[in-house]
Amino acid sequence: MILAITVPLLLLAIAFGEPIVVLLYSDRFRAAADPLAIQMAGCVFKVVTWTAAAALLPLGYYRAWLLIALSQLAIKLVGTHLLLPPLGLHGVAIAYDLGWAWTLLAEGFVVVVIGRVGPRRRDWRYAFVAIGLVFGTFAAHQMAGALGMLIAVAATVVWLAASRAELANLTNTLTGIARSRMLAWRRHRGFGD
Repeated sequence: MILAITVPLLLLAIAFGEPIVVLLYSDRFRAAADPLAIQMAGCVFKVVTWTAAAALLPLGYYRAWLLIALSQLAIKLVGTHLLLPPLGLHGVAIAYDLGWAWTLLAEGFVVVVIGRVGPRRRDWRYAFVAIGLVFGTFAAHQMAGALGMLIAVAATVVWLAASRAELANLTNTLTGIARSRMLAWRRHRGFGD
């Protein structure tokens, strides 16, 4: 369900990163838009990894989770040290993405192969579609501005259509929570049903 929410945000952040950076900061920070897009593209690994980590901890794989997290930090540190001088901020973003990609692979291995628990086939397809749309949008971001933005909007619409059932479940859950809290508040205040 977390993918249903974060993927559209990632797609739009990649496509509209430059206007967002200029709007939130100033024109002097325009150069940060490309490293931001690189980092946002890698955030899809982070989101899928969080899902795998949610399965690791209840299964009792604390040491595996800790070792994977420490190795991820080492990859980020070494990657930043090696890539920062030649690539600047782009290198830092790439190092972070490599760290999250490693974490996704390692946690996925532990959950599926060692823990013998894993997502359903449909969930794997869902994750791969998300990764494909994010990286397709990132590739479009490297194209001309208007075309890249148009492709990102189209990818967002495709994702929202593909994840409509998960979004509907989320909406129903949140509505149910809000409704029960409002009823409790009304009863507490003496308004009745």
